[in-house]
Amino acid sequence: MAFEWVHFQFPTKIHIEKDSTHKMGSYIADFAKRVFLFTIKNELRNEDDFLILKTSLERNGVSCIVNDELVSRPTHDQIESISYFLKKSGIDLIVAYGGKFTFHVARTLSFLATNDYLVQVSEDPSFKTYYQYTKDLVSSKVEVKKEPLPLICIPSVFSMGEEASPDIFNYDSERRTFFYHRNFKFFPQAIMIDPNIITNMSKLELTRSAMSIISASVESILSRNSNEITTALSLKAIDQVARSIRILMKNPENDAARINLAIANTVCGIAHSNTSLGLCYSIALSIHLLTGIDFYQAYAILLPHVMEYNLTTSAKTYVQIAQALSEDISQITIIEAAIKAIEGVRKLHLELELSYRLSDFGITKELLPEIALFSSKFPLINNTPRELDKNEIETILIAAY
Repeated sequence: MAFEWVHFQFPTKIHIEKDSTHKMGSYIADFAKRVFLFTIKNELRNEDDFLILKTSLERNGVSCIVNDELVSRPTHDQIESISYFLKKSGIDLIVAYGGKFTFHVARTLSFLATNDYLVQVSEDPSFKTYYQYTKDLVSSKVEVKKEPLPLICIPSVFSMGEEASPDIFNYDSERRTFFYHRNFKFFPQAIMIDPNIITNMSKLELTRSAMSIISASVESILSRNSNEITTALSLKAIDQVARSIRILMKNPENDAARINLAIANTVCGIAHSNTSLGLCYSIALSIHLLTGIDFYQAYAILLPHVMEYNLTTSAKTYVQIAQALSEDISQITIIEAAIKAIEGVRKLHLELELSYRLSDFGITKELLPEIALFSSKFPLINNTPRELDKNEIETILIAAY
């Protein structure tokens, strides 16, 4: 297929610096003087680092309102309450410190703080009945009439580049409803990364994170929205992760490998910020939301099975992935080289001593149809190169079981 055109945008500033958490207040002071410092506790790996960040902000003349009360992913009502506060607070900037869900919630708050999706439905001053945006977010396309509140994302763990995404997502387990929207106005203003966050991560967290970066990079390459720029970025991320994580398993103190993994995490995010993720992400997220299994673990388990499903439509693409994984593909056919990509993922999975079956985590087979049905409702599954229905999602889950 002849080259026609490429569309790519990434407006976010990126700062990566070793041992920089105590300096971040001085960098953030250039953006705003009144900030809302936000985190979700179960994504906060080191409370001391969070306090260092807060102190750095205050030391540099930045007025700081802290919200660290959420223990886990919030309900829609909790987001509603915080967004109402932000509308009244005069905040100039949100600083989100955490991981995947922290960043999704922060982007949602950034949007709701400036856009009128809060609708008065009663004279009752209770937030639950007085302000309701969730019905609109769940059921309709989002219209961004005003620029969202500026946002800076600071990862406390590697989260496959979710800090770079222009997506908003939340699932309310009480209502069993979710919303997902993408808009390039949701890009953060800046991302700040200290590669030494790796010291706060256990070996299991580190290996799961590494495999999730590879999973997201593969999905970005397979995306219907991929192009020459996003594919080049994703292949580079896969190569750097595969090399760096092997070094870190032998020598956790290797600075070069830490920095390369941090860069690969961000590069992965830059790529999928333009392509969107897909089927594997949707199923892994459904598994996490319905069973509580770690999202990154589920993502890693599912990757080779989703790759097998897409093999017939993506064989030439898999050849590039095999090369990025340092697989020897000389003197073999395209199909054989494509299979090497899937084998390369499985080999790395085994090297990192990660579980590779969903059944290892107590999921019963009877739950698989419900997971498949829930997954089929995610709009991201339409991003996969091969069309599928709920039954085919269930077949993938059975293979991964």
